[in-house]
Amino acid sequence: MTQSTLSAAQSKAVSRVRSALEAGRANEAEKICQQLEAQNTKNAEFQRLWATACQLLGQGKLALAKVDKAIKLSPKNAVFHELKARISLANGDAAGALAAYDSAISVQPNFLTALMGKGDLLLQLGRMADAVPLYDRALLLDPKNSDAFHNRGYAVERHGDLRAALGNYSRAILLRDNYAQAYNNRGNTLFTLNNHLAAIEDYDAAIEADPTYAPPFNNKANALVVLKRFDEAMPCLEKALEIEPDYSAAYNNLGFAYQKQGRHQEAIEALERSIELDPDYAEAHNNRGHSLQKLCRFDEALESFEKALTLKPNYAEAVWNRGLINLLIGNLEQGWNDMEWRWRRNSYQDDPSPRDRPHWNGEDLKGRSITVYVEQGFGDMFQFGRYLLPMLEAGAKVTFAAPRIIHRLMSSMSPDIQFQHTFEKEVSSDFHCMLFSLPRAFKTTLENVPAPVPYLHAEPELVEHWKQQIGKDGFKIAISWQGNPSGDVDLGRSIPLEKL
Repeated sequence: MTQSTLSAAQSKAVSRVRSALEAGRANEAEKICQQLEAQNTKNAEFQRLWATACQLLGQGKLALAKVDKAIKLSPKNAVFHELKARISLANGDAAGALAAYDSAISVQPNFLTALMGKGDLLLQLGRMADAVPLYDRALLLDPKNSDAFHNRGYAVERHGDLRAALGNYSRAILLRDNYAQAYNNRGNTLFTLNNHLAAIEDYDAAIEADPTYAPPFNNKANALVVLKRFDEAMPCLEKALEIEPDYSAAYNNLGFAYQKQGRHQEAIEALERSIELDPDYAEAHNNRGHSLQKLCRFDEALESFEKALTLKPNYAEAVWNRGLINLLIGNLEQGWNDMEWRWRRNSYQDDPSPRDRPHWNGEDLKGRSITVYVEQGFGDMFQFGRYLLPMLEAGAKVTFAAPRIIHRLMSSMSPDIQFQHTFEKEVSSDFHCMLFSLPRAFKTTLENVPAPVPYLHAEPELVEHWKQQIGKDGFKIAISWQGNPSGDVDLGRSIPLEKL
């Protein structure tokens, strides 16, 4: 398409369009464009300005038609292709936007705006690894581009490189004073690294930089909840919701905060508000299920976990929670299978068992050797230690890798069990298995739980000693009053000594 030359009057009119757009008067700009169109004006810059006016007025289809006219009139103008990308994205056409960004960059490889725009779009699409090279190119062109450092930090963080993310966020903060988003996201990275105090400092810096920015209030509350500083967390969540009343994530965190305090009915109310605002919020469905479970509303809890898994099929936390309920209601087969997802949970320990030997799944153990690795707390060690005996009965040579502090008690089960400290070099075995995986491997049901009670025994000399200390007669009661205070499970379990 051949581009026409503007008359003096048309040039003046185009200048008026430009001035109207710069002043935010899109309606006025559109009227002038309509008048010029009646004159059959074939000018690329005029079509670009009209496309911009249409975009500002929410006329997406017309905006796209006008920018396409501009491109036909001047196909080598990268600015027109970049505008088409933004219009396509506003119209919900991400593929069209990417293609337009590619055209802009092809025409002008060092077009900073297009490089940044495409990188940002790839972030929105979850293509973090593809976004990073674009920000690298942008930074070669503009080494002091704080947004490029910030967005690169976000991309590498989501891709799993937390240390690189910290570096990128820090550079962004050095380049721009009071960069609230960078402080907030650096705080999120520090939170993921379990450096909660440093994260709170960054959230405070973000709040100071922009007191109207809701996310750092929400995220600070999340860190305070982890530190069990609930009295400080609640006002932060209230402030986040004051700034942004429909903030689904803040309601989810409010529910989580109530949950950590054992206030489960209040938690459910907050989580249901979160779900009302965002029905596809898998984490809120999972948290709601957890509180329903604590109130023994098991059927409703299972529905919540299933909904979370429908929305997020590989959501390990929801599978784990579903497994706990199945164990509680006696559906052991499903429960044990779900428990195997524990290794995918962010909060769970790493699997210390060796990768170069088969994991035991119930194979014949006669004449074979197996090392069982401990996991979780002492209660679980004592509870599931019972499975070592049927392994011995099956003819296995059994080694139990556990903390030294329990070797003495656990050895009372059988002198044939060998022990090693958890972190010692693993002995050579035909199989390995984690302690909590044994019930699944044994296909345990309610009818076949190994129960040679008692399978743990006090040493006779100690029994006799304490008989002399507390007397042989009368009814004696032992109270276990204190669990590990650092674990979440301790809420409502331990009894303050002064209450006894």
